[in-house]
Amino acid sequence: MLRRALFGLLALPSVAQAQKVESLDPQSTDRRALTELLEPLFRNATYGPVQLRVRLMRRSGDLAYARVRARRPGGRPILWENTDFRGRVTEPEADCHVLLGWRDGGWQVLEVIAGAPHAPDIDWRERFGLPEGLV
Repeated sequence: MLRRALFGLLALPSVAQAQKVESLDPQSTDRRALTELLEPLFRNATYGPVQLRVRLMRRSGDLAYARVRARRPGGRPILWENTDFRGRVTEPEADCHVLLGWRDGGWQVLEVIAGAPHAPDIDWRERFGLPEGLV
């Protein structure tokens, strides 16, 4: 009996592997909701108006990933050293990576990496149990 129970547990796919990853269409309700959450986040953290260009947005269950390019109006670069991200930006012209989670009936930002050429894929997978292909 114990052997059968253990085999049944081993045969189950993990939640991270079983989750379907989907790219969010620019017109989708989820994408608009997530973008509306990100704009004030970046505006407040950079102390000024910001324009976000969503380069990639994916969702899997209660997790979402966004890769955005943040700029000042007119396409001017953000001076990251004058923001809440100072000291954490490795490449000022690189994209920002945002991991979001559905918590308590709404989307919440779990992690933001600004000005990084690549998202911390392996670290996030380990810490948040991300499914393959989300980031």
